[in-house]
Amino acid sequence: MLFKLIEGMLYVPQTQDAASVQHLSNDELIELVQAITEQHGNGLTLKEFTEKCFDLFEDVSGMEGITTQDAMEIINLLWNIYYDQVSP
Repeated sequence: MLFKLIEGMLYVPQTQDAASVQHLSNDELIELVQAITEQHGNGLTLKEFTEKCFDLFEDVSGMEGITTQDAMEIINLLWNIYYDQVSP
């Protein structure tokens, strides 16, 4: 499933069969990036950042069971925010 950004909200399926969705606002995406930055700094490589995201997802209710493909779509969005914050 591809995620869609609709009216500033990222829709994330909780399970492949679930009709309900968990949605993350742009502010929530930024909060996730800030949590990673506060704990691990702003010098992460994409590989390191990805690992930290997977660790973080385990601690976020509703995200611990998402598929790897779904997680990677979120991570790509988070990486863009992170990279924009740390690049000169």
